[in-house]
Amino acid sequence: MRFIVLIIILSPFLWDRVAPIQQPPIAAPIQQQPNMTSTQQPPETYITLNAPKGCSVHVAAWLSPSCTHCAEYFSADISKITAMPGFCLDLHFFPHLYLLDKPVSILIWSQGSDNAYKIAEMFFKNQSKWLDISASREKQKDREEDLQSYIKDLESDTPKSAEESEKIRKIKNYLVANDPFLYVKMFALNHFSIDHLEHYLPKGDVDLISTLSMSLVKDLPRRDGAAVNFSPAFTNLDGQLIPDGKLSHGILTPSVAEDMLKAAGQFFPKAEDTKSKKEIKIDDEIQYADDDLGEDTEAEKYDDPENDMDLEDTNQYIADQTTEHSKKIEKILDKVAEDMANEDSESYQHILSN
Repeated sequence: MRFIVLIIILSPFLWDRVAPIQQPPIAAPIQQQPNMTSTQQPPETYITLNAPKGCSVHVAAWLSPSCTHCAEYFSADISKITAMPGFCLDLHFFPHLYLLDKPVSILIWSQGSDNAYKIAEMFFKNQSKWLDISASREKQKDREEDLQSYIKDLESDTPKSAEESEKIRKIKNYLVANDPFLYVKMFALNHFSIDHLEHYLPKGDVDLISTLSMSLVKDLPRRDGAAVNFSPAFTNLDGQLIPDGKLSHGILTPSVAEDMLKAAGQFFPKAEDTKSKKEIKIDDEIQYADDDLGEDTEAEKYDDPENDMDLEDTNQYIADQTTEHSKKIEKILDKVAEDMANEDSESYQHILSN
């Protein structure tokens, strides 16, 4: 799907009519985040949803942070699709379709893959607070008023510590009205520190060339030799677009996902899942044997009025009961071993060796 209207609204203002931003001296960088050093491999810029359960069908979804339909898809469909056992979904974000895609995509991945989903969810759920206003507040005067109001709100809370005052000073120096990313940054400051933003979205930098941003473009899907220019888009793991005819009007809907799973055949969960269940079963049965032994020894020792055993007899009695207990556990393990052998699972042999 193409969102030409938004491009028409954003592009003339944000590229042609905004006065060039003067590049100030960049402050000393904060301590580098993981995956951002030149000696390391480029950071991963996708996450796989539902992988722990195993994959019968594996598809890559490419969404644009500035796409309203992508926001709806993220909220309504992704959770339904990944709730289906066996359906894995790689989640990517386009950095190039619209002007604001790159800064938002960088922030989505700026805290590592473990936090990417919740950051993406935050931006999608609050699109109106940074996307709509970026397009509607196109006049320089309006943007200056908005910035002044934002700073005034920051300064209104009193009293302030020296640390809070320094934070406000940094923000006032960082934000400028003619920055095309102004509203993204003002929204992001509610969730990230000023030092974090200065590091990943430096003041005056509209190109945002970094290890992370380059990772975002290294594996973009292509059509006819050019990077895909619509979203959402769906590919296989080789980056080949899934034909529209196999989707629903070009969209991977929950019903399409169900059909893919049916075509893939019966789904078998990963062996780790079965192993875990077997381990729990064994532990439970051994615990039952422990409980039985405790009940037997206590009941027979104290409930029998004829019980006049001396210490030697008592020790022999406990030894006999312990032997019985060991035999009971051995029977349990033998039975489980037999079941495991029938299922021919290496993970079960690992359990027995322990």
